[in-house]
Amino acid sequence: MEQKSFWEQQDLDVQSMMLNKDIDPDFEEKERTEILGYLPDLKGLRILEPAAGIGRFTTCFAPIAAQVTAQDFVQEFIDKNKSACIEHPHVCHAVGDIMEADFAPGSFDHIFVNWLLMYIRDDDLPVLAHKLKTWLDSGGTIFLRESCVSASNPNAPHPHTYYRDPEVYEELFADAFTITRKGNVQIYARQYNNPNQRWWLLKKKDE
Repeated sequence: MEQKSFWEQQDLDVQSMMLNKDIDPDFEEKERTEILGYLPDLKGLRILEPAAGIGRFTTCFAPIAAQVTAQDFVQEFIDKNKSACIEHPHVCHAVGDIMEADFAPGSFDHIFVNWLLMYIRDDDLPVLAHKLKTWLDSGGTIFLRESCVSASNPNAPHPHTYYRDPEVYEELFADAFTITRKGNVQIYARQYNNPNQRWWLLKKKDE
């Protein structure tokens, strides 16, 4: 699988996770802080983090959540993530493709999706959206962030990525979720003149 092979060749650092070797620690911290500022109160919740990587966000969820399930298809990423969360036994780590994951219905209160759907093929998007809906408990929330239209660094597009219009993702979740907030990641707009790092906070509709 080309996608997995590509990621297995990346280094175990934040620059590789963000696919931009020019990013410095100050930018990474500001970007992470901005994203966390868009999230609802996660204290005491059960969180699923697919494509968790080496733990940039897992380490932020671990001190406050009741349970975190960090999933990724690269073993080395999960190994480093696990080491970073070693003081938090309520963080579970899973290796595998999210398309093949099989969590029980209603297992999570919040699902954090950061740069994932843009790597999913068009035919698989509805399948994954249905999975996410099923795994989320009643009234649960999803945070979604994707590179739309162009890469996060427009000068270095990823070869295995679908840079879709943001409306594609809004329509994908429209039947089962309400958009409570949305916007773009401001630090990318300022530093790269890129307004297409888009995010949404979605709430599951009553069934």
